[in-house]
This record gives sequence, structure tokens and C-alpha cells, in this order.
Amino acid sequence: MQLLFCPEDMHSQKVLIALYEKLAQFDSQAVDIHDPSDMRFLAQIDPFASVPLLQLKPNTVVAQATIIIEFLDEELQQGSQLIPHEPNLAREVRYLDSIIQQHLYEPLLELKRQHQLKLPQQNRSTIQQCEHAINSCLSVLENRFEANYWSVADGFSLADCTLIPALSLACSVYPFSHMHQLNRYWQQVKFRGSYQLLQQQLNDMKGFENPFIAS
Repeated sequence: MQLLFCPEDMHSQKVLIALYEKLAQFDSQAVDIHDPSDMRFLAQIDPFASVPLLQLKPNTVVAQATIIIEFLDEELQQGSQLIPHEPNLAREVRYLDSIIQQHLYEPLLELKRQHQLKLPQQNRSTIQQCEHAINSCLSVLENRFEANYWSVADGFSLADCTLIPALSLACSVYPFSHMHQLNRYWQQVKFRGSYQLLQQQLNDMKGFENPFIAS
């Protein structure tokens, strides 16, 4: 199988972490979502030209990051169990996956975009809304990690695949080093094999800035 991904994209990073957690054998091809030729190439495979895409056969494709990870968890027995078998834990994992995406990653992206604008063009109200959403979500996570080693209980899951790229972005956009439990979590992430493999893959690529923060 082959993963078509964008290195800077959180959803692509999320799936790469999952592939490494599942000890999957796969090829990968980076695409530039700002390159019209790459987008035409993607559109031939998927009508929505989205990334990431997991291509199993020429005419068999799995799209959307969370769905790809659910597929991997069903098809590959080795490696981490990313969706727990226990129904309540599985629902909690899916809930956190959605919360992190909507209330952490998306506000972080918008906050980064605002900071890249010249000061007169920045929308102060939007910045305040983003900062409030980010701080609220980080506070919820900080409280969770008082009792949890990983995002849900003691097992690495889909929720962690989602959280790691979001926290990577937060390191430069909205630092959280003052949050003891989140900082502990982030430090332990750096020793995780899937994170280290992703770091290595991104560092080996040329033509883009590695979004992952090493500090």
C-alpha cells in the first residue's frame, strides 16, 4: 500500500504516526497541495483531491485520516491497538479525536495564519477567540493527563495520533511548557518510536520546513 501525503499537513502526520504504530509495510509519496500538477494527479485518484490518501490498489483508495486509521486498525493485527476493543474506551478515543481536531488544531492553524499577517491586517477578535479555544482545550487535556499516561488510559491510541501533530504546532504558536502534565506527555512522546520515525522521515525530505519541534 502507498500513502499519498502532504508533509506539512496534520492529517498526513497523524496517519504516518498510525502506520508506524501498526508496524505497517508501506510506500509513501509526498505531494504539494499548492502545486496544480500535484492536485491534478490527486484528482485522478480521488475526486476531492484530498490528502492523506491510502492507495491499496489502482482502483482502491481509503480517504480521510481517521477513516484510514480505523481501516489500518481493522486490517493489521500487529502493533498498537489504536481503537480499543472496549466500547466505552473506543467512544472516548473517537470523541477526543474530534475534540482535538476542532478545538485545538483548527484554532492553532487560524492563530498561526493571523500571526503571519501584518499587524494592521490581524483580526484581534479572531485571535482572542482562537486563544480562548486553544487554552480551554489544553486545560482539559492537562486535567486528563493527571490520571492518564496516554490520551485515553494507558494505551497509545488514535487520539494520540491526532494530538501529537497538534501539540507540535502549539510549540511554536501557543507554547504550553508551563502545563506540567502536558509537558510530561510531550517529553515522553519524543521517546516513542513512531514519533522518532516520523521525525526522521520529515527531516530527510527537502523543500519544506519540518513542523515538528525538537525542543
